[in-house]
Amino acid sequence: NYYIANLLDEIEKAIPVTILFSKLQRQGALITIDATAPSDVDIVHFMENVTKSFLFAQPIITLLGTKETNSAGTRYFQLKINQRPNQIDGDKM
Repeated sequence: NYYIANLLDEIEKAIPVTILFSKLQRQGALITIDATAPSDVDIVHFMENVTKSFLFAQPIITLLGTKETNSAGTRYFQLKINQRPNQIDGDKM
């Protein structure tokens, strides 16, 4: 599906290299992403990049925490991103 390919392409463009996804789910117009990042700054950059896309509305953090690994803490988070209404399933692409 051409629309899904564009959707994934836009998500890929938004991801900083430091962020690692553990889950990507799409249910209707809602996209849920579970991921880890080395810092809050990386998460903010990801959110800013998502907002720049014509496909997505402002992302919302629904989960944020820290996992201790070695001496550095890794941030885990969940984002919920709504697709813009006129961009769902190829409308007006």
